Amino acid sequence: LPSGYRTKLPSGEQYWQAINNPTNLNTPFIQNVMKAGIRPSSIEPITGHGWQKIMRSKKPLRYVVEDLLPVPEIFTFIEKQSKLSTKEMLKIFNYGLGLVIFVDSETAAQKIIAIARMEGLKGRVGGYTERARNREVVVKPFGLTLPGSEFHLQY
Repeated sequence: LPSGYRTKLPSGEQYWQAINNPTNLNTPFIQNVMKAGIRPSSIEPITGHGWQKIMRSKKPLRYVVEDLLPVPEIFTFIEKQSKLSTKEMLKIFNYGLGLVIFVDSETAAQKIIAIARMEGLKGRVGGYTERARNREVVVKPFGLTLPGSEFHLQY
């Protein structure tokens, strides 16, 4: 980077500030989801291994992402500076996706979104799962597929 950690992102924020922004702790949020009587079938924090963590289950499912929150500037900056592809970025970073909660109904999903907003968090119903031959994450807005054959962390 031209000025090292003091390099400015397009917004004017310095790189060192952007990479040190605090992370949301999800415990109070998840506790409120449970208090609301919602019982997720899975909760996946999207940390190391990026979006591949969405398909952590060994079940042959296709995870279809149709809607995204805006990608934080730090990730598009890193992508541009590192010359990594969006697919590689999704395999490494959370790209702004902190947590995925799987539930069995649209009603439960909307309740979770309302709880997130009450907690000052952003959220949305991002997609759905379906039976498939092989595990994969399909990210429609980017026209990308992350195949399960490239992801070995599972339960």
